[in-house]
Amino acid sequence: TPAPFPLAVRSPYLNSYINGPAGSSYSERWPKFWNLDNVLGWSGVIRVDGKPFVLWGGQNVLGSLNGVGIPTLTGLRMTASQTILSITAGPMRVTVTFLSPIHRHNLALQSLPFSYVAVDASATDNSKHSLQFYSDISHEWVSGDPSNVVAWNTTTASSTIFHSGSRQDKDSMTETSGIAEDSTVYYAMAAANGATYQTGTDITLRLGFVNDGKLNNTADTRYRAINQDWPVLAHSIDLGEIEATSPGTVVWGIGLVRDPGIDYEPSQDAAAKSRSSYFWTLYSSVDDAINTFMSGFTNARKEATALDNMISSDAETVSDDYSELISLSARQAMALDYTVAKGSDGNWNKSDIMVFAKDVGTSRRVNPVEVLYASFSSLLYFNETWLGYALEPLLRAQDGKGVGYAAPDLGDAYPTATFDTSKLNATRAIEDSGSMLIMGCAHAKFSNDTSKIQRYYALYKQWADYFAVCTLRLLISFSTDSDGTPKQNMANLALKGILGTRAMAEISAAVENNGDHSTYLASSSMISSWKSQYTSSDTGRHLVATDGNATSWSLVYNLFADRLLGFDLVGSDASVLTI
Repeated sequence: TPAPFPLAVRSPYLNSYINGPAGSSYSERWPKFWNLDNVLGWSGVIRVDGKPFVLWGGQNVLGSLNGVGIPTLTGLRMTASQTILSITAGPMRVTVTFLSPIHRHNLALQSLPFSYVAVDASATDNSKHSLQFYSDISHEWVSGDPSNVVAWNTTTASSTIFHSGSRQDKDSMTETSGIAEDSTVYYAMAAANGATYQTGTDITLRLGFVNDGKLNNTADTRYRAINQDWPVLAHSIDLGEIEATSPGTVVWGIGLVRDPGIDYEPSQDAAAKSRSSYFWTLYSSVDDAINTFMSGFTNARKEATALDNMISSDAETVSDDYSELISLSARQAMALDYTVAKGSDGNWNKSDIMVFAKDVGTSRRVNPVEVLYASFSSLLYFNETWLGYALEPLLRAQDGKGVGYAAPDLGDAYPTATFDTSKLNATRAIEDSGSMLIMGCAHAKFSNDTSKIQRYYALYKQWADYFAVCTLRLLISFSTDSDGTPKQNMANLALKGILGTRAMAEISAAVENNGDHSTYLASSSMISSWKSQYTSSDTGRHLVATDGNATSWSLVYNLFADRLLGFDLVGSDASVLTI
């Protein structure tokens, strides 16, 4: 199990982890943003027979209060969409499940940036025990600068109670230390018997719960800076007496909403520049979305468990280690912005869907081609149509611009997407053009939808023609698998050029351009020369990283595309596959 484990991972900005070692000390560490620098205040406390135990949250959740129980982490399990903590808190067996659902067949729910945390508890003995739960969040979710003033509100409805909080003066399309400055955070729970709520100073609310087992259903209206008396949004529930045969369950929902979510500057249509999360096509308000989200937990957990089991089973056919890697990375791969724009009539244009990825962990680049290429197999696995949505922003921005090779991204100021031809870099031409051709071919093949390659055929052809004549003898070029320094004649990059050409042959065939199909099919025959040029001549015979460097080795991950698309250009030649 990795030291940082995911809690809520649903979008580039709803992205939290706990960076803690195995053992009981995990509960003494605050959840943090993906960069592990910014604390995201989020705590959970259980009160058993009047004694509190911190289930998650920082070391000082309850201040210097005496008599705080020490929970024991007895198990930690991660699946593709769930992180499950098994905890002993006094006489109670507690399971805390952080669920970031992947709704592979429902784009509206997939685009809804909300995540669950569920707590199930049962007694380990034959006795009844009084049980209450508490949880709160701070406003650190909505600004990377704790001196910013925030405001909040509480909504009580027949089925849910939820808090919302944001900067009092939002700063549109900006971020600080990766945290969006134009977002609203939501924290919700079911309006069940025994449920109470409160907003106010963190330690005041927590100690009030410890003393009384409930909150006061009151609101603090003294809006202030995030770090001034730390205003939090809190929920609690009293489940009464619990025993082994009647476990208790409580569910909270946390969400981070931005609207608009993306500024797509390349659009020729002014109305389509401002893009919102796709869930707005189904819900007229966040309130409606929250009610649906909270009432859907039971089905969401059931579906998530089934999907997790399927993913694990499929991945284990490769190896157990691969299954674990998939369990860690699936939520991250799907934590994207799924957007839609309005048409000139002011209504949502459901045919204008775009998916945006941020270069999380490295920069603010928008839809980096190498990031999409690294994760496109995930998009194909969950919903092949979504790969087309992720390619669309890049294709539309470059169509008709006359640049011979593909752009590496759409600017470096997420969530604002731009396209500037003056910033293109020819050293990335084969890497990015090859990736775009391979992904375009994969989308058409697995979605059985050729509309996108038909619409952008001239653009794809332009890219294929650029590098078809220089694939084997490469000028100084960049490859994702290198150390970041452009090099000459790299084996993996040369293979990408050949596979990109072959992908163009398939694209041509799909749109019934037989002449182009024959041309590009012939070009892809360079594979024999590639094997000869990039295979070492020593006894061990292996693929070298660069031509002429017999002692180097190459991790030729582009072989994956050869197998995925069924080209089988490289084949099973043992001298080539000894890598």
